[in-house]
Amino acid sequence: MEEIDINKLKQDLKNYYEAAYFTLGYGAALMDSFDLDNLSDEEIISKAAENGVDLEQYIKNNSNKNLVDNLY
Repeated sequence: MEEIDINKLKQDLKNYYEAAYFTLGYGAALMDSFDLDNLSDEEIISKAAENGVDLEQYIKNNSNKNLVDNLY
């Protein structure tokens, strides 16, 4: 099983949402960036997958690959 670096993934998602807000004026993206702090690891991984993030970039070892595998 592979473990996802949740902290890095969460920070990158925040940056993604904030960029969408500031460059495109997409207000809901700013709220999504705030909501990330209240999501579980599984929900963060799911949000990333919904936004087309390549989760393979965030794998660091073998403990929760099943979270990634369940999304595909």
